[in-house]
Amino acid sequence: MGTAAPLPDVIGTAQRVRESNGHLIDRKDPPVDRIIVSGETAVVVGEMHADITAGGARKALANRSVAVRAHDRGRWLLPAYQPTVLSEEDVR
Repeated sequence: MGTAAPLPDVIGTAQRVRESNGHLIDRKDPPVDRIIVSGETAVVVGEMHADITAGGARKALANRSVAVRAHDRGRWLLPAYQPTVLSEEDVR
């Protein structure tokens, strides 16, 4: 195992996926609490707060999230992503 390329823009990737699914990102605030790197794998722990428009309806997102990124043949893959909706009292 060599040195992995810099960790990709996790938030930017998520935004591009949402946009490709017809979702418009009106506002996003993605605080990252921790990034753990081990070899060619990174775990990103944080939150995603955003206002989006999906299917013509405005929605507010407030999630804790864990993303697993794996470096393979010069590119970063996203083999696992787990958002968990925050309760109103947990929203920062």
